[in-house]
Amino acid sequence: MRLNQEAQEEITDQRERISVTANTDATNPYYQCNEEYPVSIAVVNNSNQTLMGMDIDISARTRSTSTNILPYSNRTLRWDHIVPPQHALAMCYRLGDAIAPGIVVTASAQLYSIELRRTEDWMLSETSASVLAPTCTNGSANCPPWERDWSDSAPSEGVHVTDDSKMLLEAP
Repeated sequence: MRLNQEAQEEITDQRERISVTANTDATNPYYQCNEEYPVSIAVVNNSNQTLMGMDIDISARTRSTSTNILPYSNRTLRWDHIVPPQHALAMCYRLGDAIAPGIVVTASAQLYSIELRRTEDWMLSETSASVLAPTCTNGSANCPPWERDWSDSAPSEGVHVTDDSKMLLEAP
């Protein structure tokens, strides 16, 4: 019985290492979306397993209010993109006509719905997620890209690493 409890606690711990954020272009430093799909949902996987899918709760509200103005049909999103450990992926969505300037959009993962699997080679080759920037060699939180330990990874093609660890998709 104790072994099952420890295994369940490990699963919960790994699920809690998945972070989800939602932004509009006005507040999004990582990924620029367009007018047709103005909301960016970004997922960062800091667990030790590959994210295969999850449900995401989405809320849109006007500033200084707590009422979700999204239609019920747009309040949950099924994320089915492969995100390996130490990778991040942002996708653009249209959530109906409620998204306008001044609207605050937030997202959170439904922890019980997060599906994690041991990482296999095919997952790494099929993902479109970007590798997270590695730590600075001097231990600092921020440093130029050339002062990071890239020995185990490299940014995906077309990605620019900023001094503050952000990995930005370069404009074509």
